[in-house]
Amino acid sequence: MRNLRSLLAVSALTLAASCALLSRPHRPPHAPKSEAANVKFPWGWPRERVTLPGVWLRAVTMALDDYLPEEEAERALGKGAIAACLARRDSYDVDAFAWTPHGESDAGEEEADHDGGSSAGADAGYDSSTAQPGMPRNPPVIYVAINLIVEACDFGESPPVDVGALYAIDTVNWRVLAIHH
Repeated sequence: MRNLRSLLAVSALTLAASCALLSRPHRPPHAPKSEAANVKFPWGWPRERVTLPGVWLRAVTMALDDYLPEEEAERALGKGAIAACLARRDSYDVDAFAWTPHGESDAGEEEADHDGGSSAGADAGYDSSTAQPGMPRNPPVIYVAINLIVEACDFGESPPVDVGALYAIDTVNWRVLAIHH
């Protein structure tokens, strides 16, 4: 009986260790300490900066994780320079915005209600020294547009025109509502 318990304990530890070795790291790679020691941080706040409230950052991250999973760059390594470039997140621009149904679009036309009327009061904005004027803090739906930076990849004479997507992210239940390619 004692040998059985020892065997089970060793088996459990072996299984746990093998699972730990097979799992992907959840943190990005870090520079060596020797290199990190040479980095100088600014004192105070810079004049030019971008502040993304947590809700907005989470919505953008969800859309990017769905459109271009991080492991996609690893899969594209042996498939040529264009495939590798298209698989890199830094080859894309991302815009995030809240849209008010039954309001006027930028073109001045009446828009249809695409999110079931859940955005009531979403464009009220909030007052913060770091927020963009009129930017709502917690809209129920955040739209995330992912667009290829054509200059990021060397396509030759015919760059693709159909790369990217527009996501509607539900920030109440944290799910992708819809995708328009």
